[in-house]
Amino acid sequence: MYRALLFDPEHFYDEYLGSRGLRSEILMVAFVGVVGLVGNYFARQEVQSVFVEAAIPINSDTNFELIRLVIAPIVGIFILWIGLTIALYAVSWLYSTIGQFYELMKRSAWAVVPLVVANLLHSIAIGYAATQVTEDQVDPQNVPQPPIDRAHHMWDTAAGEIYVTATILVGAVFVIWAGYIAAYAVRDVRDLETSEALRVAAVPAGLYAIWVLYQGVSAFL
Repeated sequence: MYRALLFDPEHFYDEYLGSRGLRSEILMVAFVGVVGLVGNYFARQEVQSVFVEAAIPINSDTNFELIRLVIAPIVGIFILWIGLTIALYAVSWLYSTIGQFYELMKRSAWAVVPLVVANLLHSIAIGYAATQVTEDQVDPQNVPQPPIDRAHHMWDTAAGEIYVTATILVGAVFVIWAGYIAAYAVRDVRDLETSEALRVAAVPAGLYAIWVLYQGVSAFL
């Protein structure tokens, strides 16, 4: 089924997509997010223990911001799913007005599956980077005082490694892959030609890929 989704989405949507509810889609999207969350959680535990050993105080506000950074993948993937559906529905109005938003939402959920690879690569990279952070690298004089700045300073000791930021850039490839699958999701719902559906999906996929590349390049600078 997943081979068909990734390499023959037309066959996947014709043969494997169920017709009842969104439970499978919600669980699948959540799984994609959890894959990214696991690495972040491990990194946070490793980095925080180093800063505690270095006698750097971590208050509740700092801890809250660290938690926000940890859960970003699972929150972000649901926002991405909803945003992708809205974008596909809106852009496809240029070609057709038929089709239900609910049906498109059900189908577009499967388009995010390639991002599980991007999240896995990032989880592995940031998890490894966190294990390399040592107390010798922590200079109390360089740790910011504001809680949010302190949290980001701690996070960047692992997330700032070049091979971690490189996984963000690589993620753009999987965004384009997701866009390819999304084209077949919107095609049948809106009764579009394949060429029209590809143009529709290219808008949100292209914009998001550009944003991912911007985030990756910014992390390098």
